[in-house]
Amino acid sequence: MGREIKFKIWLPGIKKMSYEHTLEELMNWGTKEWTNGTAVFLQYTGLKDKNGREIYEGDIVQHEDFSIGCTVDLNIIGVVKMVDGSWCVERGDNGEYLFTETGTNEVIGSIFENPELLEV
Repeated sequence: MGREIKFKIWLPGIKKMSYEHTLEELMNWGTKEWTNGTAVFLQYTGLKDKNGREIYEGDIVQHEDFSIGCTVDLNIIGVVKMVDGSWCVERGDNGEYLFTETGTNEVIGSIFENPELLEV
């Protein structure tokens, strides 16, 4: 069985996130915001964080990198994005690939509901 394809949708007019929609549901569902082009569709990555929470495009993720031989623990907080065909945690010009070993990733918010988490 392949990766589950589903989406969550940000509805800016009411400032709410609508969760877990399959492609079939989206074909039969519509809102004023969707039909006028303001809804933002965020795809499921097929991955879960260290707490079992599904990771979606646009989520803000805290990524802990404990590289062998590195004396400094890198703690990256960034946005999940598709970059060159791979899911990444991106922060400005710095980013890390979002591998299937997600034991060091934790979803802490979304760019729409918690933009303050990205402030330096």
